[in-house]
Amino acid sequence: MSDLDRHSELVTLMSASQTRLLAYVYSLTANRQSAEEIVQATNLVIWKKADSYVPGTNFIAWAFKIARFQVLEHRSRIGRDQLVYSQQLVDELADSMVCFDADDTLADRQAALGVCLAELPASRQELLWLRYRDALSLADVATRIGKSTNATNVLLHRLRQLLFDCIQRRLARNEGAL
Repeated sequence: MSDLDRHSELVTLMSASQTRLLAYVYSLTANRQSAEEIVQATNLVIWKKADSYVPGTNFIAWAFKIARFQVLEHRSRIGRDQLVYSQQLVDELADSMVCFDADDTLADRQAALGVCLAELPASRQELLWLRYRDALSLADVATRIGKSTNATNVLLHRLRQLLFDCIQRRLARNEGAL
Protein backbone atom coordinates (compact mmCIF):
# COMPACT_ATOMS: atom_id res chain seq x y z
CA MET A 1 0.00 0.00 0.00
CA SER A 2 1.45 3.38 -0.97
CA ASP A 3 1.96 6.17 1.54
CA LEU A 4 -0.77 8.16 -0.19
CA ASP A 5 -3.21 5.25 0.14
CA ARG A 6 -2.32 4.79 3.83
CA HIS A 7 -2.75 8.52 4.42
CA SER A 8 -6.10 8.54 2.63
CA GLU A 9 -7.33 5.48 4.58
CA LEU A 10 -6.30 7.03 7.90
CA VAL A 11 -8.07 10.30 7.10
CA THR A 12 -11.22 8.39 6.16
CA LEU A 13 -11.12 6.25 9.30
CA MET A 14 -10.46 9.24 11.54
CA SER A 15 -13.30 11.23 10.00
CA ALA A 16 -15.74 8.36 10.31
CA SER A 17 -14.86 7.70 13.94
CA GLN A 18 -15.14 11.18 15.44
CA THR A 19 -18.66 10.82 16.85
CA ARG A 20 -17.91 7.44 18.41
CA LEU A 21 -14.58 8.67 19.73
CA LEU A 22 -16.23 11.70 21.34
CA ALA A 23 -18.94 9.54 22.88
CA TYR A 24 -16.32 7.13 24.21
CA VAL A 25 -14.23 9.90 25.77
CA TYR A 26 -17.35 11.59 27.12
CA SER A 27 -18.39 8.33 28.78
CA LEU A 28 -15.02 8.31 30.57
CA THR A 29 -15.01 11.98 31.60
CA ALA A 30 -18.65 13.10 31.94
CA ASN A 31 -17.56 16.54 30.77
CA ARG A 32 -18.33 17.65 27.23
CA GLN A 33 -15.64 20.35 27.06
CA SER A 34 -12.96 18.03 28.42
CA ALA A 35 -14.08 15.28 26.06
CA GLU A 36 -13.77 17.58 23.05
CA GLU A 37 -10.27 18.66 24.13
CA ILE A 38 -9.22 15.06 24.72
CA VAL A 39 -10.53 13.98 21.31
CA GLN A 40 -8.45 16.71 19.67
CA ALA A 41 -5.37 15.51 21.57
CA THR A 42 -6.23 11.95 20.59
CA ASN A 43 -6.45 12.94 16.92
CA LEU A 44 -2.98 14.46 17.13
CA VAL A 45 -1.56 11.29 18.66
CA ILE A 46 -3.32 9.15 16.05
CA TRP A 47 -1.79 11.27 13.34
CA LYS A 48 1.69 11.08 14.92
CA LYS A 49 1.39 7.30 15.32
CA ALA A 50 -0.11 6.70 11.90
CA ASP A 51 2.76 4.42 10.93
CA SER A 52 1.96 2.05 13.80
CA TYR A 53 -1.63 1.47 12.62
CA VAL A 54 -1.95 -1.75 10.66
CA PRO A 55 -4.38 -1.25 7.76
CA GLY A 56 -7.30 -3.64 7.82
CA THR A 57 -7.28 -4.00 11.61
CA ASN A 58 -9.87 -2.55 13.97
CA PHE A 59 -9.19 1.18 13.77
CA ILE A 60 -11.74 2.19 16.40
CA ALA A 61 -10.25 -0.18 18.99
CA TRP A 62 -6.81 1.28 18.26
CA ALA A 63 -8.17 4.84 18.51
CA PHE A 64 -10.02 4.03 21.77
CA LYS A 65 -6.77 2.76 23.28
CA ILE A 66 -5.04 6.00 22.39
CA ALA A 67 -8.01 7.99 23.71
CA ARG A 68 -7.90 6.05 26.98
CA PHE A 69 -4.31 7.13 27.53
CA GLN A 70 -5.25 10.70 26.67
CA VAL A 71 -8.04 10.58 29.29
CA LEU A 72 -5.53 9.35 31.87
CA GLU A 73 -3.12 12.12 30.92
CA HIS A 74 -5.91 14.69 31.19
CA ARG A 75 -6.88 13.33 34.61
CA SER A 76 -3.32 13.70 35.85
CA ARG A 77 -3.24 17.31 34.59
CA ILE A 78 -6.43 18.37 36.32
CA GLY A 79 -5.62 16.45 39.48
CA ARG A 80 -8.00 17.06 42.33
CA ASP A 81 -9.37 20.35 41.00
CA GLN A 82 -12.47 18.66 39.63
CA LEU A 83 -14.53 15.61 40.43
CA VAL A 84 -13.39 12.83 38.10
CA TYR A 85 -14.06 9.14 37.81
CA SER A 86 -11.87 6.82 39.84
CA GLN A 87 -9.02 5.09 38.04
CA GLN A 88 -10.74 1.73 38.48
CA LEU A 89 -13.96 2.99 36.88
CA VAL A 90 -12.07 4.53 33.94
CA ASP A 91 -10.26 1.23 33.40
CA GLU A 92 -13.49 -0.78 33.57
CA LEU A 93 -15.33 1.55 31.20
CA ALA A 94 -12.44 1.61 28.77
CA ASP A 95 -12.08 -2.17 28.84
CA SER A 96 -15.79 -2.67 28.25
CA MET A 97 -15.77 -0.24 25.34
CA VAL A 98 -13.10 -2.08 23.34
CA CYS A 99 -14.74 -5.49 23.78
CA PHE A 100 -17.41 -5.13 21.12
CA ASP A 101 -18.56 -7.42 18.34
CA ALA A 102 -17.37 -7.12 14.79
CA ASP A 103 -20.64 -5.38 13.92
CA ASP A 104 -19.75 -2.68 16.49
CA THR A 105 -23.17 -2.94 18.18
CA LEU A 106 -21.86 -2.11 21.65
CA ALA A 107 -19.70 0.70 20.33
CA ASP A 108 -22.66 2.13 18.41
CA ARG A 109 -24.81 1.97 21.54
CA GLN A 110 -22.09 3.61 23.63
CA ALA A 111 -21.67 6.34 21.06
CA ALA A 112 -25.42 6.93 20.99
CA LEU A 113 -25.51 7.00 24.79
CA GLY A 114 -22.75 9.61 24.89
CA VAL A 115 -24.60 11.82 22.42
CA CYS A 116 -27.92 11.35 24.22
CA LEU A 117 -26.37 12.16 27.59
CA ALA A 118 -24.82 15.30 26.16
CA GLU A 119 -28.25 16.43 24.95
CA LEU A 120 -29.71 16.33 28.47
CA PRO A 121 -29.86 19.52 30.53
CA ALA A 122 -26.98 19.86 32.99
CA SER A 123 -29.28 19.36 35.99
CA ARG A 124 -30.48 16.02 34.61
CA GLN A 125 -26.93 14.92 33.82
CA GLU A 126 -25.94 15.77 37.39
CA LEU A 127 -28.79 13.63 38.72
CA LEU A 128 -27.57 10.66 36.68
CA TRP A 129 -23.96 11.27 37.76
CA LEU A 130 -24.95 11.33 41.42
CA ARG A 131 -26.75 8.03 41.13
CA TYR A 132 -24.51 6.12 38.73
CA ARG A 133 -21.08 7.72 38.70
CA ASP A 134 -20.92 8.59 42.39
CA ALA A 135 -22.97 5.48 43.31
CA LEU A 136 -25.08 7.39 45.82
CA SER A 137 -28.11 5.65 47.23
CA LEU A 138 -31.51 6.75 46.01
CA ALA A 139 -32.15 8.40 49.39
CA ASP A 140 -28.86 10.32 49.24
CA VAL A 141 -29.58 11.52 45.71
CA ALA A 142 -33.05 12.63 46.79
CA THR A 143 -31.58 14.59 49.69
CA ARG A 144 -29.02 16.25 47.42
CA ILE A 145 -31.61 17.40 44.91
CA GLY A 146 -34.25 18.27 47.50
CA LYS A 147 -36.92 15.81 46.39
CA SER A 148 -38.57 12.83 47.99
CA THR A 149 -37.16 9.38 47.39
CA ASN A 150 -40.24 8.41 45.38
CA ALA A 151 -40.05 11.55 43.22
CA THR A 152 -36.35 10.93 42.62
CA ASN A 153 -37.02 7.31 41.68
CA VAL A 154 -39.69 8.38 39.19
CA LEU A 155 -37.39 11.04 37.73
CA LEU A 156 -34.54 8.55 37.31
CA HIS A 157 -36.92 6.07 35.68
CA ARG A 158 -38.07 8.76 33.23
CA LEU A 159 -34.47 9.72 32.46
CA ARG A 160 -33.51 6.10 31.81
CA GLN A 161 -36.53 5.71 29.51
CA LEU A 162 -35.67 8.97 27.74
CA LEU A 163 -32.09 7.79 27.20
CA PHE A 164 -33.27 4.38 26.01
CA ASP A 165 -35.65 5.98 23.49
CA CYS A 166 -32.97 8.41 22.31
CA ILE A 167 -30.47 5.58 21.82
CA GLN A 168 -33.03 3.51 19.90
CA ARG A 169 -33.80 6.46 17.61
CA ARG A 170 -30.12 7.15 16.95
CA LEU A 171 -29.41 3.48 16.23
CA ALA A 172 -32.40 3.27 13.90
CA ARG A 173 -31.15 6.35 12.02
CA ASN A 174 -27.69 4.81 11.70
CA GLU A 175 -29.09 1.54 10.35
CA GLY A 176 -31.06 3.44 7.75
CA ALA A 177 -27.88 5.22 6.68
CA LEU A 178 -26.03 1.95 5.94
